Amino acid sequence: MSIEKVRIEWSDNVISGILHYGNSKRCIVTCHGLFSSKDSSKYVELAKKACSKGFSVFRFDHRGVGESSGKIEDTKIIDRIQDLLIVLNFIKSKGFERIGIFASSLGAYISLIVSMLIKIDTLVCIAVPVNLREVVIKNLKQLNLQTIKWPFIKDLDCYDLVKIVKRVKCPVLLIHGSSDELIPVNHVEELYRNIGSNIKKLIIIHNADHSFSNPIHRAAIIDYSLEWFNNHLR
Repeated sequence: MSIEKVRIEWSDNVISGILHYGNSKRCIVTCHGLFSSKDSSKYVELAKKACSKGFSVFRFDHRGVGESSGKIEDTKIIDRIQDLLIVLNFIKSKGFERIGIFASSLGAYISLIVSMLIKIDTLVCIAVPVNLREVVIKNLKQLNLQTIKWPFIKDLDCYDLVKIVKRVKCPVLLIHGSSDELIPVNHVEELYRNIGSNIKKLIIIHNADHSFSNPIHRAAIIDYSLEWFNNHLR
């Protein structure tokens, strides 16, 4: 397995990423949550396991996070959508023919929106909220208030995920923890009912928290995801 450090530059912005090369034209793009990064253990572990099965994997930091440019306090939904679109166009420019996304929390929310704007072959969405504004407002005291500004919250008014997912046509796997402390299970159940794809699956992992911090739970979501990608990134 070879690894390439990537810098995607446009205007004054930089997106930093790591491309793990497998032995096929199939690539999995990881998309992290609000305060996470490309170096989250679940993305690193996914990359190792996926490459052993022939997939390539691209892990990247959104602007304001990790090695990418910008500040986390300037984060808005529209910017993260743009980041992911730029990343997907970059991956296509590398010659990959089949592209899937493995995304968590805010990253999964963003990925569902982006699937309406650019062709994605399949999605795996972990711990995704259906009403992000509700989740953010409810958990403001638990979050660092310096990193949540009004423009981020205001931007959430522009997106109705229930309506958006009715137009999703690619295969979608939803995975959620029954003990998610930030996003109740009813969020993912509502999404599952409304996703327009004829190929969809919902897996609830018993006692798993929002970040799947238990190594057993984390290994389970990786195994479920790779089985899904193997079936839908042929």
